[in-house]
Parts: sequence; structure tokens; C-alpha cells
Amino acid sequence: MSPILNVLFFFLSLFMCIHLLNMLIAVMGQSFDENALIADSNRKISQLEFVVNNWWINPIKDKNKIIYFVAAFNVMDEDDNESKLDSIVSTLGDV
Repeated sequence: MSPILNVLFFFLSLFMCIHLLNMLIAVMGQSFDENALIADSNRKISQLEFVVNNWWINPIKDKNKIIYFVAAFNVMDEDDNESKLDSIVSTLGDV
């Protein structure tokens, strides 16, 4: 190979490495942004699931006086929310 092709190969290899790393950063940034948008609702759902899963510990002595049990779900995941809500209601019904 001629020296010009060697130099061209080196620069194109370097360019492709930089370009692929830039694409990786863009994809990771996009997924991070999507998760950051729904982080608050995911945190609330996780906290409520923790409460329901640990309901048997009985930290509240007067459960009969509880009137409301509030649950927050993301509107975009309706099918998943319905199954979570059904499990919460069935768990609370057992108490």
C-alpha cells in the first residue's frame, strides 16, 4: 500500500471511532432523558408498591380508620397500571 493510503486509513479509522462514540453518547443521553421525565412517577409507584408489599408488618394500629389509599400511576402505561391497581386492591381487600 502506498503511504497516502496508510495515512487515509489511519484518519478514517480515527474518525469512525470518534463518530461511533458520539452516537453511543447520543443514545445513552436519550434514554437518560426519557427516564428522567418519568422518574418522579416511577419513584411514587415504587414507594406505594413497597407500602403494599410490607403491609403485613402492621405499622398502623388503627387500619379501620383509614379512609383513602392514594396511588399514582403513569398514564402512558395503562395496561400495566390496571394490573398493579388490581393487585393493590386485592391485597388491601385481604387486610
